[in-house]
Amino acid sequence: MELIVKLACAGFAAALLALVLKKTSPELALVLALVTTACIFAALAGTAESLSALTETVKSRTKLSESFVRPVLKCLGIGIVTKISAELCRDASQGGIASAVDLAGTVCAMAVAVPMLISLITTICGIC
Repeated sequence: MELIVKLACAGFAAALLALVLKKTSPELALVLALVTTACIFAALAGTAESLSALTETVKSRTKLSESFVRPVLKCLGIGIVTKISAELCRDASQGGIASAVDLAGTVCAMAVAVPMLISLITTICGIC
């Protein structure tokens, strides 16, 4: 909870500063947004260990194989990266590029999920 409050405050301060900079130097405002995003991601790196522990707990308690857990986590990561990237493109007034990033994220998430879906269909067909 404490981390998100700090990151939200830093993001809000950077957004205000970017708003002021955008009038005189839109390029610098975009660089500020990129650097702030990178710093927030770096601050979140410590939480990756707890997510890894959660993954192991889920796998051990539910007896799910790696082939089911890994694609879900990859899709989650793809979604986060896609959302952030598309919003940064929109901030740079590049709506077309943002739409392309959104589409690319959707296709990548689908590609990651295909093996899991095939395994699920195979399992269902084996039951019937």
